Amino acid sequence: MAGSRPATRVLALTFRSVLITLTVVKSKGSRTAQLAELSHLMVHGSLSEVTRQCGDPSCACATDPARRHGPHLYLKFTADGKAYSVYIPPEEQEALRQAHHAWRRFNSIAEQMAAENRQRLLQALEAFKQSAKAQRAKQRAKA
Repeated sequence: MAGSRPATRVLALTFRSVLITLTVVKSKGSRTAQLAELSHLMVHGSLSEVTRQCGDPSCACATDPARRHGPHLYLKFTADGKAYSVYIPPEEQEALRQAHHAWRRFNSIAEQMAAENRQRLLQALEAFKQSAKAQRAKQRAKA
């Protein structure tokens, strides 16, 4: 047919139930629960402490870098392609540090889960490869 698109092939990989053990399911469930809990607390970005010179020429900070004002805490992040740096008042700093720690913990757990998923995928692919190889050998033996 003129103008029609060529047929595309879809590769679907399935994990064999043999590779997913009860231990893996329980471990994932526990970690998924941790991720859900952390997701309510977490704030993504980086924390930066900065000291500043105030601009008053008569202030000690104008001549002595050790006497600059601060440190002041900032949350730095990028959203919609734009970089932001948000000042965090002293009374909010502990809460923000905890929220940032929740983000780091969330990310760590997610990376562990992804690494385990990748390992199971590689095992499944290897098993599929070995099965296909054995199948081809059987077919050659019949011929």
